[in-house]
Amino acid sequence: MQVMMMGDAKMAQLLLDYSANPNVPDPDSGRFPAHHAGQQGFLDTLIVLLKAKAHIHIPDKTGRLPLDLAPDHIVAALQSLG
Repeated sequence: MQVMMMGDAKMAQLLLDYSANPNVPDPDSGRFPAHHAGQQGFLDTLIVLLKAKAHIHIPDKTGRLPLDLAPDHIVAALQSLG
């Protein structure tokens, strides 16, 4: 899942096509790939993860959701997509 956190949407999609699980949390932080993609501002990767049913309503160990960590422009872009 490390690749999904690096902003390569095409690679993330390829991994998901081969049954990668987008909902494996980091054992230390409790963050899912969507937390990392959102925090880094990787909109394309975040969209790929969301289409793959990535968890966005489960907080990390500090209680923050992926969109809590995302820059405002990422949140606005996702809201405009519906």
